[in-house]
Amino acid sequence: MTPDSSIPASDIDDQFARKLLNIVDSLAAKDAPNDRNARSRQRRRLRLPCRIRHVDEQTETAVTVPGRTREISQTGLGVLARHRFRRGQIVRVDVTAPDEQIFHLTGQVVHVRLVKSGWFLVGIHLHARTQQTTPD
Repeated sequence: MTPDSSIPASDIDDQFARKLLNIVDSLAAKDAPNDRNARSRQRRRLRLPCRIRHVDEQTETAVTVPGRTREISQTGLGVLARHRFRRGQIVRVDVTAPDEQIFHLTGQVVHVRLVKSGWFLVGIHLHARTQQTTPD
């Protein structure tokens, strides 16, 4: 693996991302009003900044993409990002809590959906272990 090729945090417009997530939520509610009852794991709304790390398979470079979490369940995480991930990719998502603690989640991309030009909803099946770090 070669050095990290990060996308700057300024690449994501927080206000726009929040608006887009609200639109996605309202459309999802209209499309599947009874969906919550059919799920085996209940989802919780979670809107926090995050960084999604993965290895670019062509260049073998670690890439960090800024994002915004949408929701979390016992087994999965939904995020909004300006990057098209590939189903099956292994990723690490670093979620920054309001108290600035960072939770490191790992998982596998199971769903990718284009929601607006250049913006994707990414569904990640989480692996069992979670790490936590505190700010310095």
